[in-house]
Amino acid sequence: MHHRDSWTVDLVGASAGASLAPVIDAVGANDFTDILMDYTAQAFGAESCIFVELSAERPKTIGLSSLQGKRHAREGYSPYVEGQHWKIDPGIKIANSHLGNSDPILLHMPRDELDPCLATEIYRSEVVDRLLFAGYAQSRPILLGLFRTPGRGKFHDADVAHLCHVGASLISAIAKHAMLLDKTDHLLRSLTRKEVIEENIRQADEGLPRREVEVCARILAGLSVEGIALDLNVGLETVTTYRKRAYGRLGLANRYDLFLWYIRSISGLEAISGPIARLAHPGN
Repeated sequence: MHHRDSWTVDLVGASAGASLAPVIDAVGANDFTDILMDYTAQAFGAESCIFVELSAERPKTIGLSSLQGKRHAREGYSPYVEGQHWKIDPGIKIANSHLGNSDPILLHMPRDELDPCLATEIYRSEVVDRLLFAGYAQSRPILLGLFRTPGRGKFHDADVAHLCHVGASLISAIAKHAMLLDKTDHLLRSLTRKEVIEENIRQADEGLPRREVEVCARILAGLSVEGIALDLNVGLETVTTYRKRAYGRLGLANRYDLFLWYIRSISGLEAISGPIARLAHPGN
């Protein structure tokens, strides 16, 4: 229930609303944060929002925005991060203390109910109220923070009640979005960073010697034969020899075959068909 003297700590169950559809549809998209900001502004009158993955150490920021844009939100949040104010933030402490609880938690923390000195540390000067909703989804402890300024005043009881109903669904959407971001980041690193590519090739356990792994990784990273020779400090013929040996061990004819083999190895697919497979054609 609603207890202002305890910052409205509520343990609530999950339920979803039809108005959440745009947020759900945007999961994994570049505009997810903007759409979530629009939703929280309409549903709760929030003027800025932030969502993080909680941990015993520093919270990991997933996204943040405001009605005045992401830059304004980042500028407002930077002092909090740089000053490590999460360490003294009672909202973060309470949320972290419930990490082992399967139920989500809702905190309503108006500025005037905090110690003035503490409020100055953890709130931007224009913030007068904050709602925090934390819960588990996708095995991730997620926290959503909503903020208001004097222009809109404090959050109302109806805002708190509405967040009780849709908060768990929002946390689920945010966690799914975070998971997809992590996968995208891993895929980009797997396709662009030669040290990551090398490790992935080794984990494929095809028995390639070290130099053949290094040459294949640099081919996949986009280096020419000349570039590989310079990078490994070997001759052009040496690079060509290692490439030929590696292709022979893997049963490949060219670099496009190597690309398809690598994609299969990092994705766990037995076969690739369609547009990607049609990239393969004779060549080095």
